[in-house]
Amino acid sequence: MLVTKDSVHALAGRRTAAAGDAVPHFTSTGPVDHLMVGTGVKFDEMLAGLERDQVRHIMCHSRWSMHQLIEHLARRIGKAKLYFTTWTVTEAPMRTLLRLHNQGVITAMHAVLDDRVEKQNANGAQLALANIASIAFTGIHAKCFVLIGENESYTVVTTANLTRNKRIELYVVDTHAHVANG
Repeated sequence: MLVTKDSVHALAGRRTAAAGDAVPHFTSTGPVDHLMVGTGVKFDEMLAGLERDQVRHIMCHSRWSMHQLIEHLARRIGKAKLYFTTWTVTEAPMRTLLRLHNQGVITAMHAVLDDRVEKQNANGAQLALANIASIAFTGIHAKCFVLIGENESYTVVTTANLTRNKRIELYVVDTHAHVANG
């Protein structure tokens, strides 16, 4: 599926018209699924049928953010190591990750953050610095995370930062173990 500005606007327009619609809309299926998600769709519905060794591209017009997807997938796995990159991180999402770590859902956290993260959001950056043992800084704009559990893993590449966000975001969810462990 070719993603262009016009195709995104057309798809988003169709989904926005049914903003309360709680039914995911597949624009194509096969080895790689393409899914439009409206505001009423829940994680379980969005991820229904996603099994090992699959990839799902999701254009999301929902009311959830990257940290909420991390939490959902980590709880689905049970216990997992978390690796993530983000251009910025705010306080509430960082507190969500710390809560998951304190509960033992996330067993370890490793992060690569943009080297200007402290200027972008001091509170989120300070929480990350004080609580993530394995953290690196560089000029980065990439946003992704990897959750590795004993029997399941997820690699997610996204346009979303580790912030609260109500914008249309894109997510590529990959369940291939070799991608997560690569």
